[in-house]
Amino acid sequence: MCPLRPCSNPTAVGVFVRDTASWIRYSPQATEKILAGYSETLGLSVSDLLAGELTAKDGEPGSPRSVLPGAPRASPSPAPGRVDLGSLGLDGGAYVVDTVAGTQVSPRGFTRPVLFVFPDARSRERFARALEAGDAKCECAVAAGDAERSKSIVPAVSRVLLGPVVAAFRVFHKKKPPPSPSREGTGSCICLPAALTRKIKDDAAAADRQKAAPTAQIAANTKEEFEIKTAAKLAAFKIAKAAKKARQKAAKEAARRKEEVLGKVRKVLDANRNAVNAMATTYTSAEVSEVTLDTESPHVKKFVELALEASLGSGDLDIVLGYHGTSVDRAEAIVAGGFCPKKRVAKLGAYFSGELTVSYQHAARFGSRGSILLVALIRDGYLGHNEFTRRPNSLRRLAGGDVVGERFAAFAEHACLPLVHVRGVC
Repeated sequence: MCPLRPCSNPTAVGVFVRDTASWIRYSPQATEKILAGYSETLGLSVSDLLAGELTAKDGEPGSPRSVLPGAPRASPSPAPGRVDLGSLGLDGGAYVVDTVAGTQVSPRGFTRPVLFVFPDARSRERFARALEAGDAKCECAVAAGDAERSKSIVPAVSRVLLGPVVAAFRVFHKKKPPPSPSREGTGSCICLPAALTRKIKDDAAAADRQKAAPTAQIAANTKEEFEIKTAAKLAAFKIAKAAKKARQKAAKEAARRKEEVLGKVRKVLDANRNAVNAMATTYTSAEVSEVTLDTESPHVKKFVELALEASLGSGDLDIVLGYHGTSVDRAEAIVAGGFCPKKRVAKLGAYFSGELTVSYQHAARFGSRGSILLVALIRDGYLGHNEFTRRPNSLRRLAGGDVVGERFAAFAEHACLPLVHVRGVC
């Protein structure tokens, strides 16, 4: 139900119901039912009061204090204190007036106040006394300009004769009083009691505050959510920044260690130039070329990882050299992608020799297409010199260098990194 907005009282005599922004007058049929219901509840002729009939005295039939059987009453109601108005021309069910509470109840249970506007103050006072005597309540007011009767005659309201069956209407006239300077041109009726007026204003102010409260709460919640989201974004940004910094630091450390491993390999190669020169001197017609190491190649990365793991265990990286005889096609594939465990031809791994003649014999099997590789080997990747004897700690070096001192030495494929390629040794 929408909150009621303040409005002025009606200027005409009759029975009204409160709408959202104004008072609405009941139809004659509904008015007749309401008057009959109040007459039954209060024991007096309310229609006489609306018509200005003040001839009845207290204690007589029809007076506000009368409870005698002679008072005109409406037919008994199936629900005392409630008047069924029907649907009032609207869909949805019947409307009911509660003569004790002074309200109209809609089919959905919403209540609206009912207002009686009397022609003069004395009629209103009698009605108020009757309400008080019957423990009932209802809003009432006096029509504007009719507090006192005058000789001028204007139409009044219909009077309903309350009886078991018959309802008749009599038209009464009242004298029009002289215009009052304080009310002239206002067109409004006498105000309700000050306490009731203040209550209406307070209720309207409370309704306005109630409307504003959700807006303020929404604004507060929005601000709190914004602060929470901002704090979460800031925390996520700091975490992401710290993670990025950690990744950059780890990448720099990995690059440093990778360069340290490859620097060790180059240092070993430079220290054993005699092995390279031996191949160039022995095979004068051969083409000797050093391999350019691509740090992004998978076999180079794997070699570096194994080298770092080995250095963590022993504290120092131990690199040796060995010869490997094969065909030129296989040699080029090994230079490009390293030794592959899936292409292993021996049981232990890739075989190398510290004697150049042994590797030449393997290369000679391919005729003019034979090649010899000089390969860097991680010492911890040594598997043994044959399939029966596996003694990694027994690996020897040739005197004066880092070339293995074995005719045959097997190593794990990822522990091998080709450094020099000699083509056309045969």
